[in-house]
Amino acid sequence: KIQVTGEEQHLAEVSSLLAGSSQQPVVATLHVLPAASAKSTKERVQVRVYGEAVGFLTPTMSEHFVALLKACEEEGVTVACHAVVKGNQLKADVELDTVRAGDLGDDWISHHLYGAAVQRDADDIVEAALAASERTVRPPDMWLDKTYGSDTDNG
Repeated sequence: KIQVTGEEQHLAEVSSLLAGSSQQPVVATLHVLPAASAKSTKERVQVRVYGEAVGFLTPTMSEHFVALLKACEEEGVTVACHAVVKGNQLKADVELDTVRAGDLGDDWISHHLYGAAVQRDADDIVEAALAASERTVRPPDMWLDKTYGSDTDNG
């Protein structure tokens, strides 16, 4: 489990996720943001739920994810993980249920990152072919009519 920080800056968004409950499972997405200041060179990982920012990973924890997130971004893949929002309207925390990038095996990376990109490319090819077929000129219906030109027409 990985604790998100800075939820207090997004308390309205985070507490609304609880929907009256003290604990709520959600899906979080992770995004690399540039360094926050000129003196800091470390990129940060922003955590979002339903597209809304709910906090950040600490600079140290962000280091464990930046390489994976950048590789995913290059492939057009968004990183998502299970998360739990706990608390109430006065204080709420977000906890991620995920593993650090360094703990992922090469098989997982090949399948989920590069395999997803290959599948997406294949889907794009199929979609383009279908779109092209919709623009293809169809033969007149009479050419497709099996009774046209049969012996019954001759006689």
